[in-house]
Amino acid sequence: MKTLGLFIIVCLISLIAFIGLDYAYTALIHTPQIVHRDSVERSYRISDPKLHHTLKAGYDGPAYWGGKKYHFITNELGLRDGKKRSVPSDPGGRRLLVIGDSFTEGIGIEWKDTFVGLLATKDPDRHLLNAAVSSYSPSLYKAKIQWLWEKDIRFDEVYLFLDISDIQDECQLESDSRFSLNSSSEGQQAGSGPGNQQVAAPQTQMPLANFRDFLANNLRLTYMMAKIAKNLLKDGLGVEGLASLDAWQFEVRGGWTYLNPKTGYEPLGLEGCISKAQQRMDELFALLHKKRIPLTLAVYPWPHQIFAGDLDSRHVQIWRDWCDGKCNRFINLFPGFFEEAKRHGASWYKELFIVGDAHFKVEGHRLAHRLIEEAVNSP
Repeated sequence: MKTLGLFIIVCLISLIAFIGLDYAYTALIHTPQIVHRDSVERSYRISDPKLHHTLKAGYDGPAYWGGKKYHFITNELGLRDGKKRSVPSDPGGRRLLVIGDSFTEGIGIEWKDTFVGLLATKDPDRHLLNAAVSSYSPSLYKAKIQWLWEKDIRFDEVYLFLDISDIQDECQLESDSRFSLNSSSEGQQAGSGPGNQQVAAPQTQMPLANFRDFLANNLRLTYMMAKIAKNLLKDGLGVEGLASLDAWQFEVRGGWTYLNPKTGYEPLGLEGCISKAQQRMDELFALLHKKRIPLTLAVYPWPHQIFAGDLDSRHVQIWRDWCDGKCNRFINLFPGFFEEAKRHGASWYKELFIVGDAHFKVEGHRLAHRLIEEAVNSP
């Protein structure tokens, strides 16, 4: 019994010592790194009274996503680009405007490897502009396009990449008192926001996510050990790396197409958020139609849909039906991603997506680019 008691005491002392060292490491080394990265991100991701949030014009420097550093450039309009440049009102040829959220912005990936960067470099005659910004949704697509017109920027066609998270982000705009969009007028937006500050709408998280955030912010080594253990166990999913996505991602933000989440879509509820997104898309279509600018709408899966076998996803159905009679073309990337995932077997998530995240890695962007070109060039 004395031996057992001594063993327990040694274990407790060791645990307390480890927690103390972990806390010191987090406070003295890890947290300053995070503060630096946040400071960099806030220097070019800024709030805007008309656009809620946007990118700073003429930025040329580092960016961070998930601890990864990459190069980020914006042109004089504050649009992500391959180089700092002025943007003429008329490019002297047909101009394609691409818009979407973080997937289309190409978060975490060098410009040349994003599907938009590939579209731009493979065919310079497109005179492509990328107006995508992380966490944009239909209200902000409309606002951004109106803003470009106010800047006298001409474009002849729009490719809009509508993300699965757009439904929740549209809801968050509804609950964000700092910003409002007046849908009754074609050219009026009103809003207020705090200075040059990145604006992130509040998101309802699960208790497990709150505990995870506590560990990540205070006991980083413990957090990383727990994350490694979870990934080794794979949660019984049988897909390499997929266990790194947290439950909130699965059940709320990315899983609404095959689940019916009860939280995370306040104050309108899931169906209300979908209706609002459709309404804003109706308004955007009316603006484009009035100027005779054709709209191509594209949808693509998160890893969640591939794992769940959600091929004919509700996301696809909603926007395919909406496109009928409106869009120049509707591009559905779901089948191509599902086929590629099948080809890779159990490693499909690690091959196509950033591990621990839902965004495309380089291979995912290349696949998206190939599928887009095939759809655009098909008879």
